[in-house]
Amino acid sequence: MSAIDIAIQAVRKFGTVQLTGVYGSLYNMFPLGHIFERNITLTMGQAPVIHYMPELFKKITAGEFDPTEIVSHRLPLEQASNAYRIFNDHEDECTKVVLKP
Repeated sequence: MSAIDIAIQAVRKFGTVQLTGVYGSLYNMFPLGHIFERNITLTMGQAPVIHYMPELFKKITAGEFDPTEIVSHRLPLEQASNAYRIFNDHEDECTKVVLKP
């Protein structure tokens, strides 16, 4: 089940589902009937992360923000497939995996 399907099932009637990011491929079996039946608003757009990078870098270098706080696992690059499984399965409360070359 995709994240879109889960969001549409989880939202309340007359609720809103926001899709942020890039969905480049076609999405088959889109549940339009379910969306209409529950009067769900669907909004979407790309995340303009490049726009925020200079400000983010300033905060990191000033010590206002520590990006390593979200990293829960560090693994060697050779364990990339295992790292993906850990992240996907939320094993050990995984939030972010960093792969070391």
